[in-house]
Amino acid sequence: LTGSPTPGTGGNTTATSVVVSPSTAQIAADGSTTSTISATVRDANQNFVRDVVVTFAATAGGLAVEDQGRTDANGVARAT
Repeated sequence: LTGSPTPGTGGNTTATSVVVSPSTAQIAADGSTTSTISATVRDANQNFVRDVVVTFAATAGGLAVEDQGRTDANGVARAT
């Protein structure tokens, strides 16, 4: 993964860490409850990396999700 580093840290940078976290611990199987999944991308110096395209994909039973997001200035991309 490559993207733009935090402003003031130079040119393009390579992402070395991606931490993925959900907004809820569980999603009810009611067909309407959602959860936002966030991916935080950092470089080797722990700087946030912006402008990285992150593809979210999951399959579980009848659930199939695929979404794409681009990291913001805080290195975060989100999918719902």
